[in-house]
Amino acid sequence: MIGVRASAFWLCSLPGCRLQANPGATRSRFASTIRLLGAKRTFLLIGLLLAAAVSGKAFTPKHPTLQEVFGGEIGVREATGRNDGPRVAEYLRYCGLAEGHEWCAAFVSWCHGQAGHDQPRNAWAAALFPEKRVVWTSGLEGTSDASRNTRASSNPVPRPGDVFGIYVPAKKRIGHCGFVDAWDGTLCTTVEGNVDNAVIRKRRPVRTIQAVSRWMDW
Repeated sequence: MIGVRASAFWLCSLPGCRLQANPGATRSRFASTIRLLGAKRTFLLIGLLLAAAVSGKAFTPKHPTLQEVFGGEIGVREATGRNDGPRVAEYLRYCGLAEGHEWCAAFVSWCHGQAGHDQPRNAWAAALFPEKRVVWTSGLEGTSDASRNTRASSNPVPRPGDVFGIYVPAKKRIGHCGFVDAWDGTLCTTVEGNVDNAVIRKRRPVRTIQAVSRWMDW
């Protein structure tokens, strides 16, 4: 505002300026104009901030959807086939680990983080299936107890963005996980990491899946 006032007074001091005849009145007019413009800007800014706050979108960064994130990672590969490489290191680092560890769960966790969800954040596959998060289990598939297959009885089918888990007999627990991208009751289309040293899309028979968890609150 000081710059505007100084420029205005300088222009009025130029030879031939008609406002030179009454410099006091000129200063008064310019001061009033500047105060009016400043007030208008202030009220406009306050109005914009209030509107944003009411809408709940004030200064909220826009995150990509979870499907956009994990779909965009298809094709990422390890550098030497030893759970390594720049992107794999980023997945593992998100969970506090260095290269060299199995990274399927770290990939799932990292993708959630990129989509704006702070959980899960764990590189251990079994940890992504706590009871309160499990929405589907193979032991209840085909039974009459459909309510135990989902937390939302109106939508009993696993949906895109859910996390599937594969039971590994040698580990006696869920030892691999990835994302559900589509589910038709017979086949599950997945996006998963740490398979053939890469992030890939594949189709798995539903009968091979042990459990499905949901970390996004819809």
